[in-house]
Amino acid sequence: MNADKFTLLKNYTFDIYIPRHSGNYRGSGNLCGKEGTHNLIKIVHVSTPLSWRGGERQLLLLLQASSKFEGIEQFVYCPEGSELAKRVKHLSHVHLFSHPKKRSGFDIPFAAGLNRLCRVEKIDLLHVHDSHAHTAAYLAALLFRNRLPVVVSRRVDFPVASSILSTWKYTHTNVRAILCVSDAITNIVKAALPDSKARIQTVHSGIDISENGENAVRSLHKELGIDAERKLIINASALEDHKDYPTFIRTIELLHRKGRNVQGVIYGTGSLQVEFERLSEELGIADRIRFAGFDPNVRECLAAADVFLFTSKMEGLGTIVLDAFAAGVPVVATNAGGIPEMVKDGETGVLCGIGKVEELAIAVERVLDDAEFAGHLVAGARQQLAAFSSAETARKSIDVYRSVLHENL
Repeated sequence: MNADKFTLLKNYTFDIYIPRHSGNYRGSGNLCGKEGTHNLIKIVHVSTPLSWRGGERQLLLLLQASSKFEGIEQFVYCPEGSELAKRVKHLSHVHLFSHPKKRSGFDIPFAAGLNRLCRVEKIDLLHVHDSHAHTAAYLAALLFRNRLPVVVSRRVDFPVASSILSTWKYTHTNVRAILCVSDAITNIVKAALPDSKARIQTVHSGIDISENGENAVRSLHKELGIDAERKLIINASALEDHKDYPTFIRTIELLHRKGRNVQGVIYGTGSLQVEFERLSEELGIADRIRFAGFDPNVRECLAAADVFLFTSKMEGLGTIVLDAFAAGVPVVATNAGGIPEMVKDGETGVLCGIGKVEELAIAVERVLDDAEFAGHLVAGARQQLAAFSSAETARKSIDVYRSVLHENL
């Protein structure tokens, strides 16, 4: 912790990191009050995972992009020691409040800490970024009479649970907006909550496209000890069931059987890695599938790929596809969830059916064999990136905050 950058306070039963130089903003803009002084909107972003996955990365990108907009003061409330907390405390424009490790999804002390933070810091609005965060906001309202408006982020295309708790959470009067990261999720939520009074709308996740330029390219063949003649087919995502790595592995096996000199490389960690390793051994291609683990500079890895092969059977959006776009690698993907909102078949990538191994293998072969077609996909993907920037995500999110608070007057 840089002592010049943050003050560490022990208070409210949780640790608080406050940027020393924070204060009121001045200037012109939509949030500007009289004489150019902004009426600050104080927002608490609530996140509960200890791990680092897509949702946590998207929250960090939102925090970074929102710093470019005047009139917003941002707070983060998350478990102590979480991967998000480690990264947020290096952001000079964000107040980090970390609570001792969450005990469960139904954590009353965590909710009490959230309520106390809202009261002491005079917060205007809560933005909850995962299911347990949503539960904490619900408990704060139910047990501690917290009346702040809540914006819910929905990132998964799983059906909305039909349990009593889920129904209460989503229909509580504090919930004013549900932001879905894809149209596919928006449709699922609207169907599940036909009587919801909250606005339900799509705000696509995005990436920092200011980094989009000449990508550093790792020498993965040398780094991973792979034969230099092998074509690299890469996937990067959590090693969990909905990512459908068995289809990825079987596609590599089929390509190998067809005489293709390919190497599958998997970046990521998860609970099913041993199961997936066993499958590659059973198919006789253990040497053709490399489990490379988590890499913080995954875009550099993607830039070395010949094809990015994304085989999810359920996917909220899948922003790793955007990283592949930015890395200049052609994409072959399934048409699960929100993926088709990024991958336009034949224009920004190739779309195939979920679990369709032969179809995926044919698409990979076409990209490998037709350089002109591959180049066409890469060019189209780069143009598509402008609609999926983290700056655009922040702009749309802030518009929702302002609208919700205006309605709350």
